[in-house]
Amino acid sequence: MKDKYARITRKASLSFLGLIIGTNLSMAQNNPPVANNDTVIYSGSSIQISMSSLLANDIDPDGNSLSWDTVINLTGNGTTNWYTQNAPMFSQQYSQDHPDSVFFGVDTLKYVVCDDGTPSLCDTAYIFIIVDYKMYPYYTFLDINNINARFNVSGSDFWDPLTGSPSFEAPKGSGKHSMFTSGLWIGGKDSNDSLHIAAVRYLGSGNDYYPGPMMNGSSYSAYEDSVWNKMWKISKAEVDNHMTSWSQPGYTAPSDFISWPAHGDITKGQAADLAPYYDHNQDGSYNPYDGDFPLIRGDQAIYFLRNDDRDVHNESGGEKLGIEIHGMAYAFACSPDSALNNTIFVNYQIVNRSGNTYDSTIIGMNFDPDIGAYQDDYIGSDVARSTAFAYNGPAIDGSGAPNHYGANPPAQGMTILKGPLMDADGMDNPAGGCDESINGLGFGDGIADNERFGMTNFLFNCNPGAIDCNSSTQGDPGTAIHYYNFIHGYWKDGTRMRYGGNGHVNNCSSCENANFMFPGDSDPCNWSTGGIQPAADTVLWDEVSAG
Repeated sequence: MKDKYARITRKASLSFLGLIIGTNLSMAQNNPPVANNDTVIYSGSSIQISMSSLLANDIDPDGNSLSWDTVINLTGNGTTNWYTQNAPMFSQQYSQDHPDSVFFGVDTLKYVVCDDGTPSLCDTAYIFIIVDYKMYPYYTFLDINNINARFNVSGSDFWDPLTGSPSFEAPKGSGKHSMFTSGLWIGGKDSNDSLHIAAVRYLGSGNDYYPGPMMNGSSYSAYEDSVWNKMWKISKAEVDNHMTSWSQPGYTAPSDFISWPAHGDITKGQAADLAPYYDHNQDGSYNPYDGDFPLIRGDQAIYFLRNDDRDVHNESGGEKLGIEIHGMAYAFACSPDSALNNTIFVNYQIVNRSGNTYDSTIIGMNFDPDIGAYQDDYIGSDVARSTAFAYNGPAIDGSGAPNHYGANPPAQGMTILKGPLMDADGMDNPAGGCDESINGLGFGDGIADNERFGMTNFLFNCNPGAIDCNSSTQGDPGTAIHYYNFIHGYWKDGTRMRYGGNGHVNNCSSCENANFMFPGDSDPCNWSTGGIQPAADTVLWDEVSAG
């Protein structure tokens, strides 16, 4: 039987039970069984639970035999199938559609267990099914302007990990994509000079980031994983409506307002305050029906919360940092402004909850653009604009396939607008120098110690088989130190990037130490090379001149 209710009808009918009770009261001394709750983890295409395994922890005080009578799907999530082969058994299965329409977390079934005493007595208990979030990693789209960008709960964004397809559609609705993936890399050294690093790329070996806040080690569980398998998508229009409607009879707040993770569970070691919100009545507790609402940026925002502490770092192989990342991706609907209408923003707030003080800490972004047909793309850096970018080599992208841009292909950039704070020195450092003020923020504004870094390094890692690519020194990172070197502008073998050629000391032109690869004419004061003018016989370094 396939239904919300799965039932086996016992041989004794209710009228028969009533007859026994009415004619022989001495047999009413039978004691009811004691049914105990069960918990199972759903991590496959279906789970099958036999009667013997379900009843293993149920007891009967009189030693009578037990059997189940009814299994009820209380929530309607998934599909319950009841069948008998060699023994009574039922299965539970969940859909694998878009996360907005499937169930993950803790589901609840109710079952009835009865004994074979006289009269037959019964008890009820619950089956808690933890649907593993890794079966259905959450994702959603930032799509209010001309970009349709997918964000994944893993932190490896702009693609579909299940199909390997790009998911940064520009323009929205065109079927063409200009990015493949992007993710945050962070590395630093503790007081013992031990490296700690968290990074994400293509999830082939796993991940370094896990959804949700940091908590006590004993509080991490499959249940908590599923609870935090979530991102919250909020629009300014929803906020505006909530501000005027929250107190009106019959008003229902959007689901992401209701589940907004404003507060953590301090009994589990989570921080008391997590996601930002407006506290209408200033009571220190988030409740949308008191007029509170999420604080967002832009006309549409996606809030996410993740940590690097939950489990081992299978992506980088590095040691945990013990950090919590509060992120918000956002965009503006502004069609008259073509630049803003084709831009998305991501804000990261990184909280160190480890108790360690990290030195030599650096934060970077994995920037993997694919402009339509990716085989003909070039990359470069704009030092003054704090930007890494990609552009099409030929004037026409691809071969005419629907996902190729054809004539007039776009360029794709990533700009560091507001990097980490620089170390305090008690001064308002001036603008206009051949230093971090070239592309940083807060210089010469009359405020001391608000200076922030812009982009300080840029280099690539090459695909094996590419021209002049030595994958052992310049290919994909394979260890924690490789990731750390790349963020710092060093190659896998620990050598500094050099000016010209492919940037390695074994293949460069003037070969000065350099921080920015393929800067072209964007660095007139030669900040990349420490103020040293590259040799006069070299051309401006970009991927075209490098061959």
